[in-house]
Amino acid sequence: MIGEANHDLLNSYLDASRFSEGIYVVGVTQTGVTVYNQQVRSLNLTYILTKNNLINAANPKIAIIGGGIAGITAASSFILKHPSCKVSLFEQHADLCPLQQGSDSRWLHPNIYEWPDFGSRQPTATLPFLTWREGRASDVASQILKQFAKLYEDVGSQRMEVFLDVKELKISDPRKISWVGYETEASKGFFQKRRSLGESKSFDLIVITTGFGRENSGPYGVKRLYWQNDDLSKPRITNEARTYIISGAGDGALVDLLRLTVERFRQDRIVYEIFGAQPEQLEAELRKALQARQVKKTYWMIFQDLLAGARLESALELLRVRLRKDTRVILHLAGPKGECRSLESALEQKSSVLNKLLVFLLYRCGAFIPSFALLDEVVENYRPSDEDIICRHGTKPIDVLKNIFHDPLPEPTLKRLVDGTQQSNILWPAGWFPTFPGAKL
Repeated sequence: MIGEANHDLLNSYLDASRFSEGIYVVGVTQTGVTVYNQQVRSLNLTYILTKNNLINAANPKIAIIGGGIAGITAASSFILKHPSCKVSLFEQHADLCPLQQGSDSRWLHPNIYEWPDFGSRQPTATLPFLTWREGRASDVASQILKQFAKLYEDVGSQRMEVFLDVKELKISDPRKISWVGYETEASKGFFQKRRSLGESKSFDLIVITTGFGRENSGPYGVKRLYWQNDDLSKPRITNEARTYIISGAGDGALVDLLRLTVERFRQDRIVYEIFGAQPEQLEAELRKALQARQVKKTYWMIFQDLLAGARLESALELLRVRLRKDTRVILHLAGPKGECRSLESALEQKSSVLNKLLVFLLYRCGAFIPSFALLDEVVENYRPSDEDIICRHGTKPIDVLKNIFHDPLPEPTLKRLVDGTQQSNILWPAGWFPTFPGAKL
């Protein structure tokens, strides 16, 4: 039996995931946008739906809309937990996990954005299946897709079907999906397109795992997509420093700032390289300070206290000797309407503690120029090339939802989804999900 507190938590999670009867959304409107968090949310939803007896058809037909890592994790969880179900997976691109495949510039780590929490340096995801180890995004995608293809081949097309290159997919009542796309088959770990078709089917359950949509372009477009390979970390081979403007205060912007200002930066190594081979003492002090943030202390004030207490002096010096000499970086933090007026307030926005701390230290090193003017003014002042204006202004996940429903979305439903919280902490008990041969690394 679930205790009363857990029961309330599960119901709250369910409410934050439910679009309508039999239609659920995984993480689309949430913060904490990491591969691992999205996998956990997918598994949490399967656990809660099962626990609440919301998958009760004799042979349930389940549709998963979105073939990224969250989608294939959800599909795997239903297949393994409900032996009588059939899962149909829809992906709009020509292959699964299209964002991470071939992305060698981005490094993925399952837990580092939770630093300094206990276990945040753990390099493996330790999930019941489709688990992975830190690495380049392309390597992580390969690890996960290899396991998923093995599951697909084990259960066969009678239990799972995968549609690729799906266009004009629409959901209409009651849980009916219409689409044009390609049937596929798996061979030696890869999915091949077979024949195209246009079809409409009704499902007992629909789970939307469409991710967060394309990046907001802003007035200067998106010249460098987040998952696209780039040369930001590579030293310039000319003698002149190159000027970059990074606009944004989220993790996407701050990671690009780190790549452009710190020599040989990589997210998995930076904690040990800057804070020492055994950073436990600093982590403990940070956890204690962060727990006391209710006493009106900003992140900036916490970091200042640590610096004044000599806890960050060595980190500051280690970072100073690693500053890049071939870039000049302006971090535009004003926001679209110029509402942010200080770096201290910018660090209060949603980003990881590790990135906030590193940016604070970089500022103390003079490694970048913070700017609070409007973006047009910053561009006019520094005049970088067009491709070196990097806008990390987030995405428009609500637009993604609107595009896949036939009818306009009710505003109260959207508000409930946006305001609700889908935990990225594990809610299922140990051993609840079965595994399968090849599920582990």
